Amino acid sequence: MRTNARSLSTLASALLLAASTATMPGCTPRDQNTPPPKVKDQACQGPATTVTVFVEYDGTVATTRNKTVYVCEGKDSVEWVSCDGEVSENISWKNGSPFAEAPKHETPNKRNVLKSKPPKAGTAGKGFDYTLEFVPTSGKPVPIDPRIVIMP
Repeated sequence: MRTNARSLSTLASALLLAASTATMPGCTPRDQNTPPPKVKDQACQGPATTVTVFVEYDGTVATTRNKTVYVCEGKDSVEWVSCDGEVSENISWKNGSPFAEAPKHETPNKRNVLKSKPPKAGTAGKGFDYTLEFVPTSGKPVPIDPRIVIMP
């Protein structure tokens, strides 16, 4: 009896892919249809989206998997989400902010989600470095330093 090895390997690959794209433990996605992170060559195709930056904490260092976030000028927004504490509104922009308004918590009692408005006009083609504070549930603020690139 012969088995179809290709089908088994395809199934295994699909299961691994699904497991690797699952949300972080303890986090509930805000929207079950959250799109994957945007990539530079396809950043502005399709409708406006909210690009989610998950903040992870290992007990000493706070990191993000997508160090560079690509968003469309005047179209997309960014949200920073943490399952292990709060994301502070204390953002330090190295060369100015791409947003007309500072990112804010959507609701005062939900401090683990910080959300921006779409980037302002005139920011396309530029990168914005910043430091954002993450406040773990059991400690003092820890800086994270991803980058936002605005696409036309």
